[in-house]
Amino acid sequence: MSASKELGNVTKKTTSDFNILSMLYSALKKVCTLGCIYFFGYMNWSVGWFVAPVIFLVMKENWKLIADKKRSIAKATALANERDVVLARLDELPAWVFFPDIERVEWLNRIIHQVWPSVNNFTRELIRDTIQPIVQTSLEAYKLKGFKFERLILGSIPIRIGGIKVYDKNTDRNEIIMDLDITYAGDCDITFYLGGIKGGIKDFQLKGMLRVVLKPLISSIPLVGGIQVFFLNNPEIDFDLIGVADLLDMPGLGDLLRKIIVEIIASKMVLPNKLPIKLSEEVDAVELKAPEPEGVLRVHVAEAKHLMKKDISMLGKGKSDPYAVINVGAQEYKTSVVKNSLDPKWDFWCEFIVTEAYGQQLFIHLWDEDDALDDESLGRAAVDISNIVKQEQTDSWLTLENAKHGMVHLRCTWLKLSNNVNDLKAAIIEAQLLGFASVSTALLTVFLDSARNLPLARQSSQPDPYAVLKLGNTTKQTQIILRNPDPVWEEGFTFLVQNPNIDIFHLRIVDKKTSHDIGDLEYPIKNLLNKENMEINKEPFRLHKAGSDSKIIWSLHLKILKLSGLTHESVREDAPEISESEDSPLFNQQFSKYTNVLNMYIFLQLIFSVNVGRWGEK
Repeated sequence: MSASKELGNVTKKTTSDFNILSMLYSALKKVCTLGCIYFFGYMNWSVGWFVAPVIFLVMKENWKLIADKKRSIAKATALANERDVVLARLDELPAWVFFPDIERVEWLNRIIHQVWPSVNNFTRELIRDTIQPIVQTSLEAYKLKGFKFERLILGSIPIRIGGIKVYDKNTDRNEIIMDLDITYAGDCDITFYLGGIKGGIKDFQLKGMLRVVLKPLISSIPLVGGIQVFFLNNPEIDFDLIGVADLLDMPGLGDLLRKIIVEIIASKMVLPNKLPIKLSEEVDAVELKAPEPEGVLRVHVAEAKHLMKKDISMLGKGKSDPYAVINVGAQEYKTSVVKNSLDPKWDFWCEFIVTEAYGQQLFIHLWDEDDALDDESLGRAAVDISNIVKQEQTDSWLTLENAKHGMVHLRCTWLKLSNNVNDLKAAIIEAQLLGFASVSTALLTVFLDSARNLPLARQSSQPDPYAVLKLGNTTKQTQIILRNPDPVWEEGFTFLVQNPNIDIFHLRIVDKKTSHDIGDLEYPIKNLLNKENMEINKEPFRLHKAGSDSKIIWSLHLKILKLSGLTHESVREDAPEISESEDSPLFNQQFSKYTNVLNMYIFLQLIFSVNVGRWGEK
């Protein structure tokens, strides 16, 4: 079937659909409608009781028609060859048409089509064993219990790759980097139970840019030591709910399940999270599963201006209650809400761990808070992180897209990673000059290898252990290893450190059956400052509240966040520290006193490149 025919079926109905049953159904609906109108009039009820449900049903039907048409078009695109797509719908062109450095890979799509039945079987087991428990936990947070998949069939339409870009610049000679334009618009058949109610999902769609990194390259078969697979940014996801669950398929309610699915994918395969696959025993798991990030992106969301009016008052004047959501991959921050303002000032700071600077973007989306209805969009903007890396510091007003008017003021700073402990002094002083309480000065990479000789959870019962890692306000968790006193996790994590001199890293081993701690450990970060290159590699540490032989084996790597141009040579070893509570006049006094502490170059760079807007506002 060609794409043109498939797309034509979306907007036209054949005469075969017109039969006696449809006539009776249509007549019955009209009789019921007239009966309801007569009943409302007979009871002398307000016309609002009739108009409001009608408007709601019409809007719901319109939403469903738009969604069905969009899914049908995407499915036709997946089924058709690219020539038919070009002729049928120009706005669905594959990526290689717009980007000359992206190559067609029809040979790869044919291979995927042939192996798709095997992928179907593999995915079914993966969803049951890994995804289903996560969905259950997420839904329980919303008081929805009893979720369970009944049938999982991906269908006969495979994933389609719109094009591949292989990087030959800005890459290490020991790695191969590829970006794949992925589209899935399949005919899946998925049914589930939620609280005893049966529902289903059909027309599941996914679109995004998938990066595949082959590293390290080795001299023996298979020539590649491992693979890292991840999305640069959150992929676009859509699907249609069927059965009883169709009652939830409307804006504000059906979005809950979509949100959970996006969060699950983000936690597994959206940067900084990666899906590592080890191919050779020659490769150390630390190199593949706990790679060092490229740096840290510090973002200052200062203010916005000329935003749209979303809250209309009785007098015709209106304002908005704006807030901003900032994303880099799966990492997300939200500013406070400024009430009744079209020119809000947030003065909000946040930091993002960046593992792939090239190809990833910083997104900021402005919203108008609405307590009664869904929050309305005020526009969004995006910035290529690679441009920030090149400039090292940016200060710009961005015009909001998908909005009639509005701009947002962002300041971005790129921080490199240093293994020189002497750079810590400069990082602490730079953080204090910002006056932002939770600014970071270092980054900690943790590779949790395994545990040994864990105690029994109950008498004659092997534990189901998982590890909980915490530093400051950030908490992360490993996977659960069933019935094993010697679990092997081989998982990597990264944490931002505010002050290595005082921060303490916490680790707990928890038994899933009893939810009781079966071992814990506290490690002062300052201990790493005295280690060579500020790291320890796969060293065993004794667990507290456990047996005398219970140990945890891990690797810890500490890196200092370094602002370009700010080095330890610029700061004297005896330089006094500046209190975080100092305002601009007091800082000027401190600078007069400590002119011999910071040279003029560093001072000007910090003031005029980072903080001029913040101190000017004060």
